[in-house]
Amino acid sequence: MNEFKCICGARIGWFNASWPFAFLTVDSKKLKLRVLIIKNYEFLPDQVLSLKKYVFIPIFGWGVQIEHIVNDYPERIIIWSLSNPQKMIDKISQVGFLNKS
Repeated sequence: MNEFKCICGARIGWFNASWPFAFLTVDSKKLKLRVLIIKNYEFLPDQVLSLKKYVFIPIFGWGVQIEHIVNDYPERIIIWSLSNPQKMIDKISQVGFLNKS
């Protein structure tokens, strides 16, 4: 199975876990974000409305915001990346997670 994994950081609501305290694993059926100290967040493709580039401070504060419909999760979930956020979105798309029918 094709899978994308990376070590990252995350903002969950107002809580921020900087790099390397979050771990992202994505395949065609699930996006899983494991944030140390907090918990795991899992999304099915139909629960994610979009993945958008998020820029707070170019290069130092950029990532991917998950726009989702899971009521039990904080509205604001951002995956901090050390690379260009569009590259992360492209890799997530390549494993088939964003390819909804």
